[in-house]
Amino acid sequence: MKPLLFIVAVAAYLWSAFDPGPLVGWIISILSLLIVLTVFASVPRFVQGLGAVFLVIGLLLLVSSGASWTRYITGFGNMLNILSLFALIPLIALPIELGNYAQRIQRMIQLVRSSGPAFFIR
Repeated sequence: MKPLLFIVAVAAYLWSAFDPGPLVGWIISILSLLIVLTVFASVPRFVQGLGAVFLVIGLLLLVSSGASWTRYITGFGNMLNILSLFALIPLIALPIELGNYAQRIQRMIQLVRSSGPAFFIR
């Protein structure tokens, strides 16, 4: 359930990058709220505590600013870009893996190490 929720949320965020609008904003916010509710119980206690502190601070800021009830829900969608970034990093790394660039870099590092200090004196 969680992976599907993350995939749908990232897809909605990418959709909003191409076609921003109020509907997609609400979808992103509701999905983000669902992610927080779903994941909260499965993270370590420290992360729960830190997350709870941030949620309470955010709630207090919304209350003190006199925000409307819709802002309480839509506020969850503002940081989905970070989640999308972490979800897309493996896709960005895919060409590096397919091109064996990591192995090439490793060979270059070993070449430099085996050359010793004389390599840098030239």
